[in-house]
Amino acid sequence: MAITNDKKIYEELNRRIIFGESPEVLSSNYRMTELQAAVGVAQLAKVPGYLVEYRKGKEILDAAIAGCSWLRPRVVIDGGLVAPYTWSCMFYGEEKGITSAVFRAALREAGCHAGIGFVQRPAYKYSFFINPNAYGNKGCPYNCPHYDGAIDWPDGLCPVAEDVLPRLVSLNNMTTVDKVQESADKLKKAITLAESGTVKPLDYSDTEKKMLELIKDRGPLEPYEVLTIFDENGWVHMDEHTAFSIMEGLRDRLPYKLSHAGPRKFAYHEFVD
Repeated sequence: MAITNDKKIYEELNRRIIFGESPEVLSSNYRMTELQAAVGVAQLAKVPGYLVEYRKGKEILDAAIAGCSWLRPRVVIDGGLVAPYTWSCMFYGEEKGITSAVFRAALREAGCHAGIGFVQRPAYKYSFFINPNAYGNKGCPYNCPHYDGAIDWPDGLCPVAEDVLPRLVSLNNMTTVDKVQESADKLKKAITLAESGTVKPLDYSDTEKKMLELIKDRGPLEPYEVLTIFDENGWVHMDEHTAFSIMEGLRDRLPYKLSHAGPRKFAYHEFVD
């Protein structure tokens, strides 16, 4: 569902939902069922209540970093509103001599499940965009005989995105106020630990290194596939939930990381400058 108060956007949306005819622009033909629509209408009535709780959660987490000059909260513009199902702030630890690796280690020691970096880099920095291999590995859609243009993804193409993405610190805010308060307390503890100068930078554990190397060599894998290979080789034994949690944790790491490659699979990436 899409809503807008912009007439131009409204007209562009309508051009893309033509059913049963040849559309004038590239269009999708997705349709929700009547049952989905009925459930959606009923759920919409609950949204205001959710937003009240989420905004309280945002206030609690904003307060947790209020005295920290190197973590800066999301700014809501005048007249704007925010629906913060994910709380976020920006990391500028280098201004205080605190590296991202140190803050990650402090978060882990404090038991705070904040992620740093989101996808780490803009999409054009990922190898599957730089070296596309769709349609029989012919380099399509744009490095193939069907396209005459020149494609280049140089560093600095989107300088703001390249700077902002690795700095994003995020926490789940789509929960109860009590749970958010627990996260806020752990976040404050992590800040204190990072500023103490006693925390060693977070490095990859032996298990994480094995997972990264495995997925690098074999391509995208599911958690169940990873734990099966671990068992076959007599490495660390773990259940599927543990494997999934470790792989999720590797999504916000540098320079070696994982990303979602389907409903359950994870793919390998490295960003070595």
